[in-house]
Amino acid sequence: LEYDLDGMEKAVTSKTKMILICNPNNPTGTALPYEKLEAFIQKIPDRIIVVIDEAYIEYSEHPAIKTMLPLVKEKDNLIILRTFSKIFGLAGLRIGYGIAQKEIIDVLFRKLPAFNTNFIAIEAAKAALDDEEHIRQTLEVNREGKRYLTDELKKMGFYIYDSQTNFLYVDTHMDAAYISDELEKRGIIVRGNFKLSRITIGTRYQNKKLIEAFGQIKDQQGCCI
Repeated sequence: LEYDLDGMEKAVTSKTKMILICNPNNPTGTALPYEKLEAFIQKIPDRIIVVIDEAYIEYSEHPAIKTMLPLVKEKDNLIILRTFSKIFGLAGLRIGYGIAQKEIIDVLFRKLPAFNTNFIAIEAAKAALDDEEHIRQTLEVNREGKRYLTDELKKMGFYIYDSQTNFLYVDTHMDAAYISDELEKRGIIVRGNFKLSRITIGTRYQNKKLIEAFGQIKDQQGCCI
């Protein structure tokens, strides 16, 4: 469930204008190592804009998974996207940012709506950047929750894909829409519009409630999955 970079490179034609890669990826949670992604970007013609969405990059703990920001200084066709909606916890304020060379930013600013964000969101984002303790606590909660959910879901016979994010992509061997509906009846909302179940890692209480709900669903099925 990773990007096929060789296949993407071969698919580039004279009509290709932009390539968008989410790393770590949503909804699979998988991520490409820096060296592999850098080599791919270097092969792409300068006329094509390459956008790397790093919304979940702060959650990655694998040493090979790194931000592509260093490349921005040398690549004038590269844009890095970041958000305050994930690890910073400001999803309700709908604020994020992009990093690229000045020429690209100048073009983008010509197309921005007049009121694309607001003062409260900007001030909250500035404060969030300096809140290192919040980041540390969030990472610890996510680390603990990922470990717990992975262990418990595997005990149920589910397959868990390696995740570098704050969610798990889980093959329950059941229909994802069915799982979503059954969990919603129990007060839990997960994404059920993918092939597999995408489950956000929550607090200790929320994670335990999820495992209890999955146990009930398995009992309801009347079989061991």
